[in-house]
Amino acid sequence: MQGAKAQANLELAKLIASWRDEARQAVSETLDKLPEMLKSTGLEPGLTAKLSKPLIGFRDYIDEENLPIRVAALSDRVALLVGDLRDAIMREMQKKQKPPKGPERAPPQKPIERVRVADVSLVRRVRNIEEWDRIRDKLDEKVKSILKKGKEVELV
Repeated sequence: MQGAKAQANLELAKLIASWRDEARQAVSETLDKLPEMLKSTGLEPGLTAKLSKPLIGFRDYIDEENLPIRVAALSDRVALLVGDLRDAIMREMQKKQKPPKGPERAPPQKPIERVRVADVSLVRRVRNIEEWDRIRDKLDEKVKSILKKGKEVELV
């Protein structure tokens, strides 16, 4: 019995080590690619330190985790951090984009007319396809007539 327990502990230790190595490798690969990612998106290389902080902090934390179930999830957590990194790069790209020249003009707002199904048909329960087709056709006709008047339709 003691031998089986020792064997299981040894196997678990090997498994935990492989999960940690996998997470560490994923972090390292991402950190190695970060300067190229910034360059390809036209961002400053100086952003590397700022954007890599969460991954570096996580890499330093990997060996502190001891619960097998949490160690098994380290790779998933790396994937989330990599997604967060991509989101942060996208935000930086959006900041860098120049606003369009000239005053921003919102397109003119069209008047809105609300249409309720109850305005088109008194039927509240549809029992067959034919009933639905009649209601749909009436609603379609009503919406199209409003749109032809240059208004927007809000279905309520």
